[in-house]
Amino acid sequence: MSSRFIITLFLCAIATLSGCDGGTSSSTDVDASKTEVIALKELGEMYALLVKQTQKPPEAGKELMKFAEGFSHGSMAIQNKTVGVYWGAPIEKEGKAVLAYEAKAPEAGGLVLLSDGETVKPMTAEEFQAAPKAPGKLEEPGKPNAKKGKAR
Repeated sequence: MSSRFIITLFLCAIATLSGCDGGTSSSTDVDASKTEVIALKELGEMYALLVKQTQKPPEAGKELMKFAEGFSHGSMAIQNKTVGVYWGAPIEKEGKAVLAYEAKAPEAGGLVLLSDGETVKPMTAEEFQAAPKAPGKLEEPGKPNAKKGKAR
C-alpha cells in the first residue's frame, strides 16, 4: 500500500469520527434537539405511567412530579414550562393527536408528543396548526393558566 493511500484513509477516518458531514447544523442545535426528544419521551412515559397506576390521566404537571427522579428531562420540561401539554387527555393506543409539544412548535415548527404517549416527531408550524389536538386543558409553554383544548 502506498503511504498516500494510508494517509487518505487516516484522514477520512478522522473526518468521519469527528462528525464532519458537510451539514450546517451546529452541535448545539443537535444537542438541544436530542434533549427535547428525551424530554418529550420522558413526559409521555410519566403520563402513561400515571394513567396505568390511577386509571385516569393527570390534570396537571404536579401529579407527575412523583416520577421526577427517574425522568429528569421530562420533569424539568414540565417544571420549567418549556413544553405545552394537554392535561387530562387520555392515552390512546393509536393516538395521532398532539398531547404535548416544544414551545416553538406552533410558530416555527418543532417536536411533538402524540397521544399514544410514545411517538415524538417533528412537525412544521403548518402541520402543527392542522394537527388534531388531544382533548384536554392546554397549559401553554411558559404560561401557568390552562385553557380548554380542542379535539379535532
